[in-house]
Amino acid sequence: MSVRLRLSTLLREYAGTPGVVEVEGGTARACLDELGRRFPQAAAWVGGRDGPPRALVTLAGRQLAPGRLDEPLPVGSELYLSLPLGGG
Repeated sequence: MSVRLRLSTLLREYAGTPGVVEVEGGTARACLDELGRRFPQAAAWVGGRDGPPRALVTLAGRQLAPGRLDEPLPVGSELYLSLPLGGG
């Protein structure tokens, strides 16, 4: 299934990716893995099987908890990836 990934400006600068990337995957984890394969510099931000992503993953306006990354995505899904911000 084709899934559109939208990357925040800061994440795409760090990862060296375009702002929108189409990938094949049935779960958010599969989509992140594909992004990391296609753009190796993104792998540090999107995680892998060994740990959760450093980027925040949002589906339909709701952040996906790391434990939900392996759940099937609805057809026509679009994921938004951004970096957590700190401050105070």
